[in-house]
Amino acid sequence: MIKYIIRRVLFLIPVMIGVAFCVFTLLYITPGDPARMILGDLATEESLQEFRAREGL
Repeated sequence: MIKYIIRRVLFLIPVMIGVAFCVFTLLYITPGDPARMILGDLATEESLQEFRAREGL
């Protein structure tokens, strides 16, 4: 039983790295401005700049 648990945990490590890589890649490949998507098309340039500064975008 211990061997089974160790094998599953060791298999989990590369899977987690792969999932993290895929999520990171998808977040940076998606087109568009995250601030514009969150605030909407009617947001002013001033509110967009303030949001970007506050969120570190």
